[in-house]
Amino acid sequence: MLCSTYCQGIARFCTGANAQFDTVPACETVCNSQTWPCGNPGDTTCNSLFCQIAHVALAGIGAAAAECPSAGPNSPTCR
Repeated sequence: MLCSTYCQGIARFCTGANAQFDTVPACETVCNSQTWPCGNPGDTTCNSLFCQIAHVALAGIGAAAAECPSAGPNSPTCR
C-alpha cells in the first residue's frame, strides 16, 4: 500500500524535468523490489519509504525542483 501511495504521489507532483520514473507501473516495480524499510511517518533523512513519501509531499506543496530528487529512487537525502 505504501508503494502505491508513493508512486501515485511522485507521478502527480514530479513531472517533466522533475520526473523520477517514466510511469506509475515502473515506479511500483522499483518500489516493490527495493529493500526500503517502511520507517516512521515524518522521516525525512533516513533510508525509508516514509522518507521518500515525505519528500513527495513537500514536492506537492510547490517545491518540486528541490524535493523530487530527494523523493526519487536515488535520493541523496533518504539514504
